[in-house]
Amino acid sequence: MGLLVVLLVVLASTPVLASPNFMGADDGGLLTIINPIGDDAYVAGGEVVIDSKILGDLFVAGGTVEINADVTGDLFIVGGQISVRGSVGDDVRIGGGSVTLHGNVGDDVLVAAGTITIADTSVIRGDLLVGTGSFNLYGNVLGNVRAGFNEGRIRGTIGGDADLRYSDGKLSFADGAKIDGKLDYWAQYESTVFDDVAKEVEYHKWVVANTSSPWSAAAIVVPVAVWSGALWSLVGIFLLGGLLILLLPKYLPRVANTIKRNYGAALWQGILFAVAIPLLALLIALTGFGIPVSIVVMLGFLIIMFLASVPISLTLGSYIIKYTEKDRSRQFGALVAGATIYIIMGLLPFVGWIIKLILFVIGIGAIWIDIRMMIKKGIY
Repeated sequence: MGLLVVLLVVLASTPVLASPNFMGADDGGLLTIINPIGDDAYVAGGEVVIDSKILGDLFVAGGTVEINADVTGDLFIVGGQISVRGSVGDDVRIGGGSVTLHGNVGDDVLVAAGTITIADTSVIRGDLLVGTGSFNLYGNVLGNVRAGFNEGRIRGTIGGDADLRYSDGKLSFADGAKIDGKLDYWAQYESTVFDDVAKEVEYHKWVVANTSSPWSAAAIVVPVAVWSGALWSLVGIFLLGGLLILLLPKYLPRVANTIKRNYGAALWQGILFAVAIPLLALLIALTGFGIPVSIVVMLGFLIIMFLASVPISLTLGSYIIKYTEKDRSRQFGALVAGATIYIIMGLLPFVGWIIKLILFVIGIGAIWIDIRMMIKKGIY
């Protein structure tokens, strides 16, 4: 029942994409969208320019990204230089080097970047959450603002509360800047110049952590290591899965179908494989003459372990994005969606590692079942 429960959770928490559009620059260079798209769109390129309306969610990855038209749904961007001039109907999620938001946003905005600028033409109807080095708020936010930065300049208005943290950096409010709610700010030193900006102002002393303490160091290093590991795992699944889809487009769908048909058998055979193969390799090595064979067995074991996350990711993604063996782009889209879910599940508190371990073992078992099936058919 483990996989069934996981899939039910995924289906309940993720929007179904009826017929998304996948587009990428053939040479990794410029990609310009000039025709309206009537559904969700996934776009990637060295430079991406969106000049037509997107009637759905938009996902973009690129070195330079320009959104010059409206997006009716959510907007997700990962890139270097990012400019959003169109309006967004729902949420905005951006990670980049330099981000400038010129258009209106119908709901919340979350941005992590080196430099963030909310232009004076922008109105954010929800909350704004940012983490950056340089924060420039020239537009208006109707909800709350929570920001961490080194230097901040605020010239617009905030309709709700503001939670601003800037350690030993700088924060300035221009004439006309206003916070309708409460201002909480964390800094090393208190300032009296903020009293006229908000109805209520509360200062919080920024305490510099003692990083020489092992526990303080661990509190910093462990989360960074966990998130870095998750990111590299995600990239690894993308690269390995993309290579398999490019070279062997029928392989991953076949293994994913094995998981769907009988994930219970895949689970117990995965457990058996993970335990029995290393023991078998050890016994072969102990004979003295079988060391080369033992090395080959363990090499095969490690390859299967390395591959296990890929088919389970495609399986999860297939419940969101339908694909065929011949449609490589939709296979990759399903892989991206499934891998993201798979990695996020592993980060859930307390139960995340258990869910991910079960799914990982199912992936091992499915690969092993597929190998045995192909051997019986004489293909391997």
